Amino acid sequence: MRSWLVAFTIVLGGVAHASFDLMLLPDQATGRILRFDPINQVQLGSLNVHSAPKAVAAKSGSPYAYSTNNQGGVKFDYSTGERLTAVTFPDGPISLNHDGSRVFETIGSSLVYRYDANLGYLGNFTAGPITNTMAVQQYGSARIIALGLNSSGDLVAANFDTTTFAQVGPTIMLVAAANYLAGSFVNGMSFVNGSGMLAYRASDSSTKLLRVNLDANMGASSTTAGATVSGYATATNSTATVLAGHTGFFVVGTNNSGTGTYISEFVNPSGGVSSVYTLNGVLMPAGRWRGANIVAPEPGTMIALGAGVLALFRRRKKAA
Repeated sequence: MRSWLVAFTIVLGGVAHASFDLMLLPDQATGRILRFDPINQVQLGSLNVHSAPKAVAAKSGSPYAYSTNNQGGVKFDYSTGERLTAVTFPDGPISLNHDGSRVFETIGSSLVYRYDANLGYLGNFTAGPITNTMAVQQYGSARIIALGLNSSGDLVAANFDTTTFAQVGPTIMLVAAANYLAGSFVNGMSFVNGSGMLAYRASDSSTKLLRVNLDANMGASSTTAGATVSGYATATNSTATVLAGHTGFFVVGTNNSGTGTYISEFVNPSGGVSSVYTLNGVLMPAGRWRGANIVAPEPGTMIALGAGVLALFRRRKKAA
């Protein structure tokens, strides 16, 4: 009984302090999806929606999230852990658009696959000059942004119309091939204070941030160099991701020793690191992977999350 009260108090305490960030991370150490409050640095249990999850996508304000592994994908309730729908995805990261009604997936080719909110297949489109598509984002009603490598190995962004899926405007150079670590991946881009923020591996193996400026239609228009962030593993297939937060953003990836997940918190794109910490024993996937951060859900959502945590404790007690 006491453990139930502790779990529920943690959740309600987050409501009281307006700390509503909730990370969903694909933990390879347990093969489950970890729920984590990055502000209070509290783990809120884990979800067993399928084995070895590689990517998680969620939309703030929606009670549902999506996850993929090597066998397929699922739609699930991130408060209770209930698995709602299954589908055979190609293997790769996924990202939700701005209103949660579409799922986009890439498989490392020039194609982008589209699904509706219930994971129904809607076809695909070609990501223009991108031959190795790594991630797809949609922030506004008019533009989709694809990220990946062109035939020369440059990291680029291309904008597409949300209705016709035709490329709109020129391709934006993000990082030239000479400055990008060959064989590494970019795990998506997060919308932070009116800009897109992404992490990439530089040719010297360091992890760097890049700010992508967006136009009036929320498409990529130009770039601004970001900071180098330390503390992350330097192996080619170990990549970090940027997750937007309630205030600022987080850089999440494997730590230098390869024993845990390192998280750096930034107050804003122009500021420095405000805090760093390690989730020991929690490991992010190698290569392409994706995490999600639920930003400022309504109090009712947090209460539902508390109910989900309590349900997990009850289930464990019965199993014991």
